[in-house]
Amino acid sequence: MNKGALGWPERRQSVRFGATGSTQTWQVPTGIVAVDVEVAGAAGTNGYTGAQPGGAGGLGAVVSGRLAVTPGETLTVMVGTSGGPAQAAGFNGSGAGGGARGGPGGGASDIRRALSSSQTFGFTGSAQTFTVPNVTSLAVTLRGAQGGNGSWPGGPQTGVGGEGAVVTGTITVTPGEVLNIYVGGTSQTPAAAGFNGGGTGVTDGTNYGGGGGGASDIRQGGTALANRVVIAGGGGGAGNRSNWQGGFGGVVGQAGGQNSGGQAGGGATASVGGTAGPNATAGALGVGGNSATGAGNVRPGGGGGGLYGGGGGGSDSSSYAAGGGGGSSLVPSGGAVTTGGNTGNGSVTLSWGDRLIVAGGGGGGGGGGSLDVAGQNGGAAGLPVGANGVNSVTGVGGGGASITAAGTGGTDAGAGPGLAGSGATGGAGGPQNGGGGGGGGLFGGGGGSPSSNTNHGGAGGGGGSSLAPSGGRTLGYNQGNGYVVIYWEIS
Repeated sequence: MNKGALGWPERRQSVRFGATGSTQTWQVPTGIVAVDVEVAGAAGTNGYTGAQPGGAGGLGAVVSGRLAVTPGETLTVMVGTSGGPAQAAGFNGSGAGGGARGGPGGGASDIRRALSSSQTFGFTGSAQTFTVPNVTSLAVTLRGAQGGNGSWPGGPQTGVGGEGAVVTGTITVTPGEVLNIYVGGTSQTPAAAGFNGGGTGVTDGTNYGGGGGGASDIRQGGTALANRVVIAGGGGGAGNRSNWQGGFGGVVGQAGGQNSGGQAGGGATASVGGTAGPNATAGALGVGGNSATGAGNVRPGGGGGGLYGGGGGGSDSSSYAAGGGGGSSLVPSGGAVTTGGNTGNGSVTLSWGDRLIVAGGGGGGGGGGSLDVAGQNGGAAGLPVGANGVNSVTGVGGGGASITAAGTGGTDAGAGPGLAGSGATGGAGGPQNGGGGGGGGLFGGGGGSPSSNTNHGGAGGGGGSSLAPSGGRTLGYNQGNGYVVIYWEIS
């Protein structure tokens, strides 16, 4: 078979992906087990002109190679863009321009396998952590814990704890950030509150109502309740008769079961905890209400944890009690929730797609000076290493990224280092000039410094690094937005 200029068969089909500013996908055709790809990162944006011109944005890398694929699998395609208006960062990892004139870096382009890696966190009774790999989004599945069962030995059939909610969706993350993971627990001993927000039931050592199940959640930027970004509500604890079951966790929690006495704890909503049954406590932010004490042999259940907790089951006589209400959930935009669906302890599963090939974006150009010195050029992306941004008269260019580390930031405090997968924002400087933003990539370029004298132009941002499969190579550089082309042979 004849070969084309790239050494690939001329009898082939192809699909080209341009810049859309959002995630795209491609399904591998039947019978195809390898594809040839050409991936181009976006160029950095030129620095904005003052009295003197801004520096040129660094060029994006163009990387080629062959990928082993599975027929029918769906690949995720991310196409980087150059920066937007008002010095905003480009899509897929670029750093914003600094000051009033620094140009933003260019975003990386890459192909990644859809959800090829995952990690599941089970119940431990304490907070856990997860360090985000070199990705910018995670698919999540959270399961709230079931409420505890009630018990009345020798009495009527006892109640069953409410099931925990199941929440799915996608959250935005930063490579290298640490997420705090809280996995809800069901009642571990009779009437005990489930870990992470369950309310207590009540026991006399023989008869007991179940404690509420704990919520499962993910927290970004801290460990406070205000840091929760996705939550699966826990189920309410059951009273100790069969119709006193716990309410299910959901986007809105269910009320607990009751008889004609009307004692149940209410389900939580997105803005308020569940109401309390008689002599119990209401749910609150993150916490289920505690049950009433009960009398004689009857024992009510506690409320489930959640965004807001379910109310505690009540009792006002030796004949009537009820289950606790279920907790409410917090669902990511575009996500879904199932009311109930989980029994036992909760869990949190994080999934992501590994990047198979990456073309780095170029660094942004430094802003032009207000009197006598032009802005300096951003560094080009490369395979594997990005180039440094060019220094200005008194400002240091952002460092280019390598295959194992992000680029260093310029000397200005605002010109930060890059991160895994994303470039840094350029230094702000004064109201005039500014440093260029770093380019996105396997690792991102550092942000360029502004000049200490606003009459002088700012330094350029560093270029992002690239990743090629075995046998891959660079095809040069790209101006403008990125692109991705996928080729496959026609049999």
